[in-house]
Amino acid sequence: MNQEALRRQYLDAMGIVTWASRFQLPNARETQACEWEEPVAESPAAPRERLQALLDDAPAPHTAPRGETLPSAKPARRAPSAIRQALGQEAKAATPEPSEATPAPTPTPRALAPSLRFTLSGLCIGGRWLCLQAGGGNAQEMALMRNMLAAAGVPLSEVHGLAFSWPLIDNGAKVEEPLAEARAGVSAFLAGHQARHGWQIERLLWWDELDVEPFAELLQIENSHSRTLDIPVWQGGALEAIAQSSEQKRELWPRLKALGASW
Repeated sequence: MNQEALRRQYLDAMGIVTWASRFQLPNARETQACEWEEPVAESPAAPRERLQALLDDAPAPHTAPRGETLPSAKPARRAPSAIRQALGQEAKAATPEPSEATPAPTPTPRALAPSLRFTLSGLCIGGRWLCLQAGGGNAQEMALMRNMLAAAGVPLSEVHGLAFSWPLIDNGAKVEEPLAEARAGVSAFLAGHQARHGWQIERLLWWDELDVEPFAELLQIENSHSRTLDIPVWQGGALEAIAQSSEQKRELWPRLKALGASW
Protein backbone atom coordinates (compact mmCIF):
# COMPACT_ATOMS: atom_id res chain seq x y z
CA MET A 1 0.00 0.00 0.00
CA ASN A 2 1.44 3.37 -0.97
CA GLN A 3 1.72 6.34 1.33
CA GLU A 4 -1.34 8.11 -0.08
CA ALA A 5 -3.63 5.18 0.63
CA LEU A 6 -2.17 4.79 4.14
CA ARG A 7 -2.69 8.49 4.83
CA ARG A 8 -6.32 8.29 3.74
CA GLN A 9 -6.89 5.26 5.95
CA TYR A 10 -5.62 7.20 8.95
CA LEU A 11 -7.82 10.17 8.11
CA ASP A 12 -10.83 7.91 7.66
CA ALA A 13 -10.14 6.16 10.98
CA MET A 14 -10.00 9.54 12.70
CA GLY A 15 -13.43 10.40 11.32
CA ILE A 16 -12.16 12.90 8.72
CA VAL A 17 -13.94 12.59 5.38
CA THR A 18 -11.59 12.61 2.37
CA TRP A 19 -12.44 13.06 -1.28
CA ALA A 20 -10.55 11.90 -4.34
CA SER A 21 -11.27 12.09 -8.05
CA ARG A 22 -12.04 8.71 -9.62
CA PHE A 23 -12.49 10.03 -13.18
CA GLN A 24 -10.29 12.23 -15.33
CA LEU A 25 -11.92 15.50 -16.30
CA PRO A 26 -11.49 16.97 -19.78
CA ASN A 27 -8.11 18.69 -20.25
CA ALA A 28 -7.15 17.76 -16.65
CA ARG A 29 -3.80 16.37 -15.66
CA GLU A 30 -3.76 12.62 -15.24
CA THR A 31 -4.14 11.51 -11.62
CA GLN A 32 -1.36 9.39 -10.15
CA ALA A 33 -2.30 5.73 -10.20
CA CYS A 34 -3.35 4.28 -6.87
CA GLU A 35 -5.01 1.07 -5.81
CA TRP A 36 -8.17 1.96 -3.90
CA GLU A 37 -9.86 -0.54 -1.68
CA GLU A 38 -13.56 -0.94 -2.28
CA PRO A 39 -15.66 -0.07 0.78
CA VAL A 40 -17.03 -3.09 2.61
CA ALA A 41 -20.53 -2.94 4.01
CA GLU A 42 -20.16 -3.55 7.72
CA SER A 43 -21.42 -2.18 10.97
CA PRO A 44 -20.01 1.32 11.45
CA ALA A 45 -17.34 1.60 14.14
CA ALA A 46 -16.42 4.63 16.11
CA PRO A 47 -13.45 6.64 14.74
CA ARG A 48 -11.49 5.93 17.94
CA GLU A 49 -11.97 2.16 17.53
CA ARG A 50 -10.93 2.23 13.87
CA LEU A 51 -7.84 4.26 14.64
CA GLN A 52 -6.92 1.88 17.47
CA ALA A 53 -7.23 -1.05 15.05
CA LEU A 54 -4.78 0.61 12.65
CA LEU A 55 -2.28 1.11 15.44
CA ASP A 56 -2.61 -2.50 16.58
CA ASP A 57 -2.03 -3.74 13.01
CA ALA A 58 1.21 -1.78 12.62
CA PRO A 59 4.05 -4.14 11.56
CA ALA A 60 6.60 -5.06 14.23
CA PRO A 61 10.24 -4.06 13.63
CA HIS A 62 12.39 -6.64 11.79
CA THR A 63 14.95 -8.42 13.94
CA ALA A 64 18.08 -10.11 12.63
CA PRO A 65 19.22 -13.57 13.79
CA ARG A 66 21.56 -13.63 16.76
CA GLY A 67 25.04 -12.54 15.78
CA GLU A 68 23.94 -10.89 12.53
CA THR A 69 22.96 -7.35 11.66
CA LEU A 70 20.81 -5.87 8.98
CA PRO A 71 22.69 -2.88 7.56
CA SER A 72 19.81 -1.75 5.40
CA ALA A 73 17.09 -2.34 7.97
CA LYS A 74 14.87 0.65 8.65
CA PRO A 75 13.03 1.20 11.94
CA ALA A 76 9.33 0.50 11.85
CA ARG A 77 7.16 3.57 11.48
CA ARG A 78 5.44 4.58 14.67
CA ALA A 79 2.09 6.24 14.68
CA PRO A 80 2.32 10.00 15.23
CA SER A 81 2.71 10.91 18.90
CA ALA A 82 -0.33 13.20 18.65
CA ILE A 83 -2.50 10.20 17.68
CA ARG A 84 -1.11 8.02 20.47
CA GLN A 85 -1.56 10.82 22.96
CA ALA A 86 -5.18 11.27 21.82
CA LEU A 87 -5.78 7.59 22.48
CA GLY A 88 -4.17 7.85 25.91
CA GLN A 89 -1.45 5.27 25.18
CA GLU A 90 1.49 7.38 26.33
CA ALA A 91 -0.29 8.43 29.52
CA LYS A 92 -1.11 4.78 30.30
CA ALA A 93 2.49 3.70 29.69
CA ALA A 94 3.84 6.39 32.02
CA THR A 95 1.30 5.83 34.79
CA PRO A 96 0.59 2.23 35.86
CA GLU A 97 -3.03 1.34 36.33
CA PRO A 98 -4.06 0.84 39.96
CA SER A 99 -4.84 -2.67 41.04
CA GLU A 100 -8.24 -3.82 42.19
CA ALA A 101 -7.05 -4.06 45.78
CA THR A 102 -5.92 -0.41 45.86
CA PRO A 103 -8.40 1.74 43.92
CA ALA A 104 -7.20 5.09 42.63
CA PRO A 105 -7.95 7.94 45.04
CA THR A 106 -10.66 10.33 43.95
CA PRO A 107 -9.30 13.88 43.59
CA THR A 108 -10.78 16.23 46.14
CA PRO A 109 -12.13 19.43 44.59
CA ARG A 110 -10.47 22.60 45.85
CA ALA A 111 -12.57 24.70 48.18
CA LEU A 112 -13.81 28.01 46.78
CA ALA A 113 -13.70 31.23 48.76
CA PRO A 114 -15.15 34.71 48.22
CA SER A 115 -12.91 37.39 46.75
CA LEU A 116 -11.01 39.73 49.04
CA ARG A 117 -12.55 43.15 49.63
CA PHE A 118 -10.38 46.24 49.94
CA THR A 119 -9.87 49.77 48.65
CA LEU A 120 -6.65 51.59 47.71
CA SER A 121 -6.34 55.33 47.15
CA GLY A 122 -3.50 57.74 46.52
CA LEU A 123 -1.54 59.69 43.92
CA CYS A 124 0.94 59.22 41.14
CA ILE A 125 3.60 61.93 41.11
CA GLY A 126 5.31 62.77 37.84
CA GLY A 127 4.53 59.32 36.46
CA ARG A 128 7.38 58.01 38.65
CA TRP A 129 6.31 57.69 42.28
CA LEU A 130 3.17 55.91 43.41
CA CYS A 131 1.62 57.03 46.72
CA LEU A 132 -0.91 54.58 48.16
CA GLN A 133 -2.80 54.10 51.40
CA ALA A 134 -5.39 51.62 52.63
CA GLY A 135 -9.00 52.74 52.30
CA GLY A 136 -10.52 55.65 50.49
CA GLY A 137 -8.81 58.36 52.53
CA ASN A 138 -10.18 61.86 53.05
CA ALA A 139 -9.35 65.38 51.96
CA GLN A 140 -7.42 66.18 55.16
CA GLU A 141 -5.14 63.14 54.85
CA MET A 142 -4.47 63.73 51.16
CA ALA A 143 -3.68 67.40 51.79
CA LEU A 144 -1.27 66.42 54.59
CA MET A 145 0.57 63.99 52.32
CA ARG A 146 0.92 66.55 49.55
CA ASN A 147 2.15 69.26 51.95
CA MET A 148 4.78 66.95 53.47
CA LEU A 149 6.08 65.87 50.08
CA ALA A 150 6.17 69.46 48.80
CA ALA A 151 8.07 70.57 51.93
CA ALA A 152 10.60 67.78 51.35
CA GLY A 153 11.30 69.06 47.83
CA VAL A 154 9.23 66.61 45.77
CA PRO A 155 7.73 68.49 42.77
CA LEU A 156 3.94 68.24 42.60
CA SER A 157 3.41 69.88 39.24
CA GLU A 158 2.12 66.64 37.69
CA VAL A 159 -0.13 64.68 40.06
CA HIS A 160 -2.85 62.17 39.21
CA GLY A 161 -5.34 60.82 41.73
CA LEU A 162 -5.90 57.07 42.01
CA ALA A 163 -8.66 54.95 43.52
CA PHE A 164 -9.04 51.20 43.23
CA SER A 165 -11.68 48.92 44.80
CA TRP A 166 -11.70 45.13 44.73
CA PRO A 167 -13.57 43.09 43.63
CA LEU A 168 -14.64 44.86 40.49
CA ILE A 169 -18.05 43.16 40.54
CA ASP A 170 -20.11 42.76 43.71
CA ASN A 171 -21.54 39.34 44.47
CA GLY A 172 -19.15 37.74 42.00
CA ALA A 173 -18.40 34.04 41.77
CA LYS A 174 -16.15 32.42 44.34
CA VAL A 175 -12.57 31.62 43.35
CA GLU A 176 -9.93 29.09 44.37
CA GLU A 177 -7.17 31.61 45.23
CA PRO A 178 -8.61 34.99 46.28
CA LEU A 179 -5.20 36.44 47.17
CA ALA A 180 -3.61 35.57 43.82
CA GLU A 181 -6.67 36.93 42.02
CA ALA A 182 -6.44 40.23 43.94
CA ARG A 183 -2.72 40.59 43.20
CA ALA A 184 -3.40 40.11 39.50
CA GLY A 185 -6.17 42.74 39.71
CA VAL A 186 -3.91 45.37 41.30
CA SER A 187 -1.11 44.67 38.83
CA ALA A 188 -3.49 44.94 35.88
CA PHE A 189 -4.95 48.20 37.23
CA LEU A 190 -1.53 49.86 37.47
CA ALA A 191 -0.36 48.40 34.16
CA GLY A 192 -3.39 49.91 32.47
CA HIS A 193 -2.64 53.40 33.87
CA GLN A 194 1.01 53.12 32.84
CA ALA A 195 0.05 52.13 29.31
CA ARG A 196 -2.51 54.93 28.92
CA HIS A 197 -0.46 57.75 30.48
CA GLY A 198 3.07 56.58 29.66
CA TRP A 199 4.06 56.28 33.32
CA GLN A 200 7.24 54.57 34.46
CA ILE A 201 6.61 53.71 38.11
CA GLU A 202 9.92 53.59 40.00
CA ARG A 203 8.89 53.56 43.67
CA LEU A 204 5.92 52.94 45.95
CA LEU A 205 5.32 55.34 48.87
CA TRP A 206 3.17 53.32 51.27
CA TRP A 207 1.32 55.62 53.69
CA ASP A 208 0.19 53.06 56.22
CA GLU A 209 1.50 50.35 58.52
CA LEU A 210 3.17 47.34 56.93
CA ASP A 211 1.08 44.77 58.80
CA VAL A 212 -2.36 46.04 57.70
CA GLU A 213 -4.50 43.21 56.37
CA PRO A 214 -4.86 42.19 53.61
CA PHE A 215 -2.26 44.58 52.19
CA ALA A 216 0.72 42.92 53.86
CA GLU A 217 0.17 39.76 51.81
CA LEU A 218 -1.35 41.58 48.86
CA LEU A 219 1.69 43.80 48.16
CA GLN A 220 4.23 41.27 49.50
CA ILE A 221 6.52 43.91 51.00
CA GLU A 222 9.81 42.39 52.15
CA ASN A 223 13.09 44.25 52.73
CA SER A 224 11.62 47.51 51.39
CA HIS A 225 10.52 45.87 48.14
CA SER A 226 7.11 44.85 46.81
CA ARG A 227 7.23 41.50 45.04
CA THR A 228 3.71 42.02 43.68
CA LEU A 229 4.58 45.29 41.91
CA ASP A 230 8.32 44.57 41.61
CA ILE A 231 9.36 48.05 42.77
CA PRO A 232 11.11 49.41 45.91
CA VAL A 233 8.93 50.63 48.79
CA TRP A 234 9.28 53.63 51.11
CA GLN A 235 7.03 53.42 54.18
CA GLY A 236 5.85 56.62 55.81
CA GLY A 237 3.24 55.49 58.34
CA ALA A 238 -0.51 55.95 58.59
CA LEU A 239 -1.62 59.45 57.58
CA GLU A 240 -4.41 59.47 60.17
CA ALA A 241 -1.92 58.90 62.99
CA ILE A 242 0.59 61.41 61.60
CA ALA A 243 -2.11 64.10 61.37
CA GLN A 244 -2.85 63.72 65.11
CA SER A 245 0.74 63.49 66.42
CA SER A 246 3.35 66.23 66.23
CA GLU A 247 5.95 63.78 67.54
CA GLN A 248 5.44 61.50 64.53
CA LYS A 249 5.81 64.50 62.23
CA ARG A 250 9.20 65.34 63.81
CA GLU A 251 10.39 61.73 63.52
CA LEU A 252 9.27 61.53 59.91
CA TRP A 253 10.87 64.79 58.77
CA PRO A 254 14.50 63.53 58.33
CA ARG A 255 13.27 60.62 56.27
CA LEU A 256 11.14 62.96 54.17
CA LYS A 257 14.15 65.17 53.45
CA ALA A 258 16.14 62.15 52.31
CA LEU A 259 13.23 61.08 50.15
CA GLY A 260 13.03 64.49 48.49
CA ALA A 261 16.76 64.46 47.80
CA SER A 262 16.38 61.14 45.93
CA TRP A 263 13.86 62.58 43.48
